[in-house]
Amino acid sequence: MVCLTFNSFMYFFFFSRECYWDLRALRRPVGILHVKVLHAMKLKKKDLLGASDPYVKLKLTDDKMPSKKTTVKHKNLNPEWNEEFNLVVKDPETQVLQLNVFDWEQVNLWS
Repeated sequence: MVCLTFNSFMYFFFFSRECYWDLRALRRPVGILHVKVLHAMKLKKKDLLGASDPYVKLKLTDDKMPSKKTTVKHKNLNPEWNEEFNLVVKDPETQVLQLNVFDWEQVNLWS
């Protein structure tokens, strides 16, 4: 067996069969990111009655874990969540926190 390392990738060669694993997928957590979603202001009206039902989805890029979600604030264009989340960080140099606001009824990204 020969083991070679190039740019954070590790390759294993077994006779004529090649198997490789991306080390990023095998990394252990290095920390916890504490996120508090406070509020949003002046969101766009998304339904016919002039209101929205917003919620926030949080996710770290390059993470297989499902997104975290705030509660839905029904009929509110200035929602206050004050909700806290903990996200496991595996690679702080490459992972980015993504925050997206959606309307519960339309499930569309705010533009």
